[in-house]
Parts: sequence; C-alpha cells; structure tokens
Amino acid sequence: MDIRFQKNIDMEAETDSVFSVSVQTKPEQIKVKIGFLIRLYVSYPESIIAEAVAKQIGEMLVDPDCIDDIEQRCLYRQLEMHWRCLGWINSHCSTESSQTKIFDSQIVR
Repeated sequence: MDIRFQKNIDMEAETDSVFSVSVQTKPEQIKVKIGFLIRLYVSYPESIIAEAVAKQIGEMLVDPDCIDDIEQRCLYRQLEMHWRCLGWINSHCSTESSQTKIFDSQIVR
C-alpha cells in the first residue's frame, strides 16, 4: 500500500472523519459513510477500513429508530460481523506474498 495513503488513513482515523462514529450522526449520514468506506475498501482492502464499516453498521444498530424491521436488523447484524471478520483477516494476514506461499503450497500437494 502507498505510504502516503497509510499516513492519510492514520490522520483521518484520529480526527472527526468518515472513520469516526458519533452519537449525533444521522442514519442517512451513516449510510453515506458506509457506502464510501465500502468503495474505499474495494481499492484499499485494509483492516482499518473494514473495522470502520463494522463500527458504522453497529452505530445504525444502536439507534432503535433507524431499523424497525427485525429481519432487516438481523441482516445488518450479519453485515456487521462480516466486516469485523474482514478486518480481523486483514490485520492477521501479514502480506500478499505469505498468502501466495500458502496458495502455492496447496497446489504442490
């Protein structure tokens, strides 16, 4: 990943930004943030982005007026866990080369 991008992510994570969660943020704003973060993750699959998506979804789940339908709440809960898992996977898989080694070792067998 580009060092400049990592530095920008670190700076953004520390300030009030798309990475932050606030009680005052409206559900419509949270949905916009989630969409932005998912598009960002497609280009830069980093754990900080996946974790931010999970936090934003969690913020929607906390607001009782945001999601009324129980089935929809369950789907959002599943999405939250999906993004938490992506964040965990990205933070525990060190590099692409190590993933390639695993893949190559499976082919050799």
